[in-house]
Amino acid sequence: MTEVDFIPKKFVVVSETEPAAFEGLIWYNPNEKLWRMYKDGKWQILIPFYVGDSEPVEKTDGMLWYDTYNDVMKIWDEAGGAWQRLGVDRADVTNFWAEPFWPNIPDKPMLIKNLDNYYLYDDWDDNQLASRKSLLSRYRPVWTQQAGSFEVVNGELKIPNGAADGSRITTPSSFAVGIWEFKHRFGATNTTGNSVLFGFMVQDVVYKADGYYILLNAGGMFVLRKYSAGEAIDLLNISITPDTNQHVYKVARDNSGNFELFMDGESKGTVSDTEFYTSKYLQFMSAGVDEDSYFDDLKIY
Repeated sequence: MTEVDFIPKKFVVVSETEPAAFEGLIWYNPNEKLWRMYKDGKWQILIPFYVGDSEPVEKTDGMLWYDTYNDVMKIWDEAGGAWQRLGVDRADVTNFWAEPFWPNIPDKPMLIKNLDNYYLYDDWDDNQLASRKSLLSRYRPVWTQQAGSFEVVNGELKIPNGAADGSRITTPSSFAVGIWEFKHRFGATNTTGNSVLFGFMVQDVVYKADGYYILLNAGGMFVLRKYSAGEAIDLLNISITPDTNQHVYKVARDNSGNFELFMDGESKGTVSDTEFYTSKYLQFMSAGVDEDSYFDDLKIY
């Protein structure tokens, strides 16, 4: 006897309309997606499980329904006369974030369209450094406060007035060829050594770690700096007009160690250096800040 012959075909009917019934007949209705057996003079649900986007036309106590429209499993409670949801969902989680996930995806249409082209992006619009709620690992990364006390205020990374030399935050990054771009402004201009650094190819989380940095000074300096064994070496030192406006800064590096600096879309100089070819971290660092300093819209691509 084969598996096909185990249940004689005359006892199984597949039909969208009710067949002529006799005791023991099995009927599958493809429209209703229900199996029934004619037993004790009536049709009874044979397999109490249903899959569909609308409620089954017939139900029995304990019957399971996978509601494909709402993506939830339900069970029929005959006594209560209602479908009861199985499992838990968002409403059952008391410590769930008040805001939904999706606002943490960038609201800028072109950024959404091109996010796959970015190695990393941070706009700090969530006003956080560490407690990030992004769906995307390359969007709003977690920053570690290594020293000092940086802040995020009104969607900008703030290195506050009085931040000690060496105050810094870091996040992992292995990006070593391409473009690093960010916006920056000073709270005031001065010539007393107010400087901040963005380490874009850094080898460690320590103070003055080996690697390449952009240094900005409130007195009007735009510098490509290298730290090597604790020694500061300025590869490019460009004088700019000091102001409190927000500017867009970029540094580009190719795989031959050629660097180019840009400010507001204008090239400010080129230089070559081949000491470091790899990166482990990004770093924002204070070099003795006596005016507030603000960073925004970090893009790496």
